[in-house]
Amino acid sequence: MSDLEPRIAPLRAPDAADGLLARMPVTPSGTPMNLFATLAHAPQLLRGVGVLGAAVTTRSGLPVADRELAILRTAATLGCAYELGHHRVLAVEAGIDPAHVEAVIVRGSLDWADERQRVVVACADELLATNALGDPAWEALAPFYDEPQRMELLALVGFYRFLAGLLDGLRIAPEDDPGLRTVLSFS
Repeated sequence: MSDLEPRIAPLRAPDAADGLLARMPVTPSGTPMNLFATLAHAPQLLRGVGVLGAAVTTRSGLPVADRELAILRTAATLGCAYELGHHRVLAVEAGIDPAHVEAVIVRGSLDWADERQRVVVACADELLATNALGDPAWEALAPFYDEPQRMELLALVGFYRFLAGLLDGLRIAPEDDPGLRTVLSFS
């Protein structure tokens, strides 16, 4: 994303969008995240993004570190500064060494990663490059994930691809404190 002004100013009132904003993830300082504060202008979109986002993250059956690796690779491939800011922090919180986080972002060596993590990153790369996942990649996931988890991985990469387009299309500015804290789960 460039240094252009956001297309839509984020709302800051917790009761925005019929109170939905108050139930969205916030930054460590308690400020509504710019993504959700912007989407509060369109409550149905906010609700849908919240539900799908929770399904592929907080309610996912994938290991947290694996999810973060796939999200980092997606954000880096698409050049989404907003996602990279949050997920650099979340990846470290998930136990990934900061140097390894950067290696995933810049397509550096993955010698530090185990086989499952390398397969996750390779699948994210294939999905982003071809918008599909070939049989060899699908089968490479099988020793590590059951079918629902493999579907979740595809949904995760697709969701963060969608989110990157939304964030960058609306020019939503990254937070100054890019960590994340979930206030309430979304249903």
